[in-house]
Amino acid sequence: MENDWRLPGMESIVVFAVVLAIVLVVLFARSVTIVPNQRNFVIERLGRYRRTLEPGVGFIAPFIDRVGTRVDLREQVSTLTEEVATADGRTVAVELVAHFFIDRPSDAVYGIEDFATGLERQAVAALRYVVGSMDLKEAVAGRAAIGDRIAAELERPVDQWGLKVTRVEVPSVESR
Repeated sequence: MENDWRLPGMESIVVFAVVLAIVLVVLFARSVTIVPNQRNFVIERLGRYRRTLEPGVGFIAPFIDRVGTRVDLREQVSTLTEEVATADGRTVAVELVAHFFIDRPSDAVYGIEDFATGLERQAVAALRYVVGSMDLKEAVAGRAAIGDRIAAELERPVDQWGLKVTRVEVPSVESR
């Protein structure tokens, strides 16, 4: 008989231990999620909203949960130029700059398909309402008032999408 120091079945135990270690490492690696600063990750479980991960280390259930959307929480800027009619029938070209940030990531992801476009459309509607109630002199002279009124008009509609408008600036109002 040979001098075999191994016990019967030892090779299969070693193979099983190696495979188990690899599986555990893969499961652990898939469950750890690192969220960078000024970001939030919207987590979906089997396609449905589960929770929102904030900056730092987060854990998810591997193969069941996934990062649905990575949301940037930094302030964003939307710029548009629109021709608007005043109350006295004149046309003015108004440049508008809206500063906003995402306050509730899940509402921004699931409340509207494209929040930036939605904000721009709401800003145009508010701009038409505000400038449409002014005459030409008021519109040209009251850039700050126009910005403040538009910001107030935008507050309620964009809040349902998880957005906060920090300020609205009107750099120029030109008569056409």
